Amino acid sequence: MLVLVGYFDRVTGFEISVFPLYALPISFAAWYFGGWTSVASAISSVCIWYWADVTSGHVYTEPWVSYVNGGSRLVFFLFVALTVSYMARTLRRARTKLRAFSGTLPVCTGCRKIGDHQDYWWEFSAYLREYGNVVIQRKLCPDCARKTYAVDTTRPSIHQ
Repeated sequence: MLVLVGYFDRVTGFEISVFPLYALPISFAAWYFGGWTSVASAISSVCIWYWADVTSGHVYTEPWVSYVNGGSRLVFFLFVALTVSYMARTLRRARTKLRAFSGTLPVCTGCRKIGDHQDYWWEFSAYLREYGNVVIQRKLCPDCARKTYAVDTTRPSIHQ
């Protein structure tokens, strides 16, 4: 894909800038293969852009201008690569959380452990911490607090 974009860039010449098209193969690499592959794709994109620019006959007034242009394109390509990679990673984490709390959730009737989608059995609080990023705060509900700590009013008190 990157070679096709580079070839198209070469054919259109230096007067028509198609450098945003390089974002497509970079985004593809970032989405499906992750961070380092997308960074390598961004660097390769700058090299291919430079090749297309030089071989199309573009002559700069100063030689350093081509390096400045390459540097600004590299910044853009790296921004695309890292942004799409971050978005893909965030979406994968969200899907994992959603899958953990949707559909059928097996719960053992004996010990109350929860089975995940990989047949691993978790303690209830550990499952919530792992998949839900939940901080467990142990408390009694109002009904249990009344049952546990309430004074039995049917028996006479010894202080009466």
